[in-house]
Amino acid sequence: MCLPGYIGDMCQMECDDGRYGPECMLECRCENGGRCHPATGECQCTPGWHGRHCSTMCRQGWWGDDCSQMCECQHEGTCHHITGKCSCPHGYTGHNCQTVCPRGFYGEECQERCRCGPDEPCHHITGACVCPPGLRGDQCHLFCEEGWWGDECSEKCNCSKDAVCDPVDGKCFCPPGRKGRHCRRPCPVGHYGLGCKQKCHCVNGGTCDAVTGQCQCPPGYYGPTCSVPCLTAPDSTQCNQTCDCEHGGVCTRTGECRCPAGYTGPRCQTTCPDNTWGLDCAFQCTCQNDAICHPGECQCGVGWTGQNCDEECQPGLYGPDCRLDCACHHNHTCDRFSGCCVCGSGYYGRYCELECPPGFYGTYCSLLCECYNEATCDTKTGLCRCAPGFMGNTCSNTCPPGMYGSGCTEECTCGSYPCRPDTGECLCPPGYKGPYCSTPCESGRFGPGCQEACECHNGGTCDPATGQCSCPRGWLGPKCQDRDAPPYTTHPDHRDRADIPVEYS
Repeated sequence: MCLPGYIGDMCQMECDDGRYGPECMLECRCENGGRCHPATGECQCTPGWHGRHCSTMCRQGWWGDDCSQMCECQHEGTCHHITGKCSCPHGYTGHNCQTVCPRGFYGEECQERCRCGPDEPCHHITGACVCPPGLRGDQCHLFCEEGWWGDECSEKCNCSKDAVCDPVDGKCFCPPGRKGRHCRRPCPVGHYGLGCKQKCHCVNGGTCDAVTGQCQCPPGYYGPTCSVPCLTAPDSTQCNQTCDCEHGGVCTRTGECRCPAGYTGPRCQTTCPDNTWGLDCAFQCTCQNDAICHPGECQCGVGWTGQNCDEECQPGLYGPDCRLDCACHHNHTCDRFSGCCVCGSGYYGRYCELECPPGFYGTYCSLLCECYNEATCDTKTGLCRCAPGFMGNTCSNTCPPGMYGSGCTEECTCGSYPCRPDTGECLCPPGYKGPYCSTPCESGRFGPGCQEACECHNGGTCDPATGQCSCPRGWLGPKCQDRDAPPYTTHPDHRDRADIPVEYS
């Protein structure tokens, strides 16, 4: 009997592709081109796939064999899970998406040609001819220089020296230890850190540094929070130096150092060996994702949190141990590693603070609306919002006869006459007016809506539909202004010429 994975009279042949096990009786379950071990059935995945059955695509940012290669795409470009080739977002190009579109081009794969004037900028993503607030340069790809903000970077920041000025709205982001609109006020007593939100933990009259929160102990106390009384004279200012203990080690009455968790050695000068932690370095580390096991707990790297640093940052947080808040507007989230905002449909900008300009929609406003007849489109979905009187996916169709209004949902009340598709107003035939076209024009008026004044003179009346004059006897002409021919008779001197009419005297 052959070993698992082999068949043949002499057990000389491996199982065919797709089979494994004793006498090759079992069917492999490897997907996406993966090959299974002829004896165990364990799948060997092709590049770009992993998992027990090679059914899982490499997670975003990784590619290749065992998904072990890290993508090198910049500016939020995505890489192919098999080849690692970068697919650049709108406005960027290059092998790693490291370059903005060349001057004069913008958009997807930098294929769109700018339509701006010779001295106007062209936004490398949207093609807009005016840079949004906070950006500058021929292609609107540079943030304002430090100390400036707003449209054309023309506003000067009013933040304190160490603060960061938002290039879009000029808002000041204070460094640890400062607060206020312009970051000129120090933290109040008892608080420290970013935004002065952290509460000091110093006791026994100790004061804390407004930036770091480290305690400055009064005479007679020492320790990280000034909670340990001196073993020597209570008024000594050097009690924490009677021993040469490092890293917060405590000197016993015998002069030996009692090391805190995470340190060891005669003077507590050495951190615990790799993968150990705690008092006397007695515990094994369970930290993941290259976290640092020190001192006595996992110190998570960028983008990870949790007791074992195995949890990804929740939306809205980023950085080491996910302690930093994203600065993105409109509830957009940010990349958990870099903090760069990831804008959803309808917005763009460094902080996703800018809504798509009219006529554009979608991710980074890269899609052109296809709406007609002065319709607007939703900046997120691109769906057209038709003006009253129009309908259809692109608002290119007028309301059908008998309907009007927004969405063409209102029914006309004009009887047999049509109505305006936008307002529903009845379109009366010439000679009539009123909400239902039931009122004939008053004397002296004619035409559509009875808006024209009759021009008939000398008692003439006009047709309410056409305005044509009907003249009284003795008058003629289009406006009844010409006198009719006078009556004629035979003059006495012309009795023999009865054919010659002579005017009465």
